[in-house]
Amino acid sequence: MERFLVSFDTTKLEKTCYDVIIIGAGIGGLYTALTLPDYLSVLIVSKEPFDHTNSYKAQGGIACVMDDMIDHVDKHIVDTMKCGHYTNNVEAVNILITEARKNINQLIDFGVNFDKDNSGKYRLGMEGAHSQKRILHRGDTTGAHIMDVLSSRIRERDNITWTDDGYVLDILSQDNQCFGILMKRNNILQVAYSNHTILATGGIGRALNFTTNDPVSTGDGIGMALRASVQLGDMNYLQYHPTVFADPLKTRDNFLISEAVRGEGATILDENHVSIMADLHPQKDLAPRDIVAKAIFDRLKTQEHEYVYLDMTHFTNTYIETRFPYIYEKCMKHGLNPNEDLIPIMPMMHYHMGGVSVDLNGQTSMNHLYAVGECANTGVHGKNRLASNSLLEAIVFGNRIAKHIDANKGLEICEKDICYTVNKPFKTEMDTIYQISHMLNQYFVTKRRTIFKRLKKYLKDHEQFINVPSKKRANLENYNMYCTIKAIYEFEANAIKEELEGEKNYVIKAAN
Repeated sequence: MERFLVSFDTTKLEKTCYDVIIIGAGIGGLYTALTLPDYLSVLIVSKEPFDHTNSYKAQGGIACVMDDMIDHVDKHIVDTMKCGHYTNNVEAVNILITEARKNINQLIDFGVNFDKDNSGKYRLGMEGAHSQKRILHRGDTTGAHIMDVLSSRIRERDNITWTDDGYVLDILSQDNQCFGILMKRNNILQVAYSNHTILATGGIGRALNFTTNDPVSTGDGIGMALRASVQLGDMNYLQYHPTVFADPLKTRDNFLISEAVRGEGATILDENHVSIMADLHPQKDLAPRDIVAKAIFDRLKTQEHEYVYLDMTHFTNTYIETRFPYIYEKCMKHGLNPNEDLIPIMPMMHYHMGGVSVDLNGQTSMNHLYAVGECANTGVHGKNRLASNSLLEAIVFGNRIAKHIDANKGLEICEKDICYTVNKPFKTEMDTIYQISHMLNQYFVTKRRTIFKRLKKYLKDHEQFINVPSKKRANLENYNMYCTIKAIYEFEANAIKEELEGEKNYVIKAAN
């Protein structure tokens, strides 16, 4: 693998210097920027405006224990651990839950207004695998509201520069120390040096074809980290959201239908209008996402239709319009009235629990490089994320990164020159990316080893078509998706190997 995506010589490029550079403009990037002290100069670089992020698309809300009289942090911790199959980092989970409220209060201080009832109390929602109502929300567009508020606060800060038309190709490093980024703006390569760099590049969904993710989610941060030999973790931990609109007309307008809808009583039915979850789990339609998604996939194997249904017809006529206006509008756009019609749904790749490995302060294995949000692997989610813990993770650990950077102030920006030449420039073939992406998605949906073996052979046979791409952004993104897919494959291959060795040892032990 080439160290950098393109050839360059920093002595011939335009240079700027900042105390902190943040790559990405989701909630993790913006919140971290706002919690950094204002004496630090900050550059935020995003390849699209902030409304083209998964954070902006977040519907359900953000989980937090707000009333100790009816809920307790210990319950939230237990729910998180149980949902993650107890593979979570326990210390990280404790930090996530115990530091939640102070960061929620910071959001409120910034101007975020969560829904309240007539008495002024927060109207907390219920979502899958939670034992209590603890989801703060703003209708069904919570992410958009939070992002609108944070972006407004960012614009008020004189110490923060924000460019939403810059594409970061790679991080710059020597001797395991990050000192800036190589980016492209207006088709011109530029260098920005920094004391601290933060990856906040979001998810990887577009690497698996069918996804709820925004098109910007091409695993750019994963690709940058891999090329710089930064440690990754749990790359094969993928979450499929159970209820994604399955457009029968195949327009690929596969919008998410929030888990909060099931929290209000909606149910999942098969093609014969029989409940899928009623007898499968004590929490029924509010079971953990991985359990519900698997149940739907299993039912799809036995029926004719490629989708199942979400039944919201029990709601009163105005309730859906009021509580879930975005979902109502999207369904009506497709000619379906949620008050009268069953809504076709199917699971799709939604969230990546793995990513760039970080410690409890968001530090990666490379000095002066941090990661926050979905691109980071804090360990809080384990194998399966608890609903509405993702936005919470971004602000809690974003705040910890800001505090850690503040505690390590006084560094001088390191301006090192690099001259690099790509050895074999190839154009990444989109068809090759599509094929391996499709096979990877098929494997995680079915967990059939035969598909995994086909993926292994395809990767080997087509490796010569995947090298460093051209300078076009689409090809750079394709290559980052390939790097992400390859990392997921390798982590899953190791997991399968360990599982087979465990089975072999068990058979030998039983025989003895």
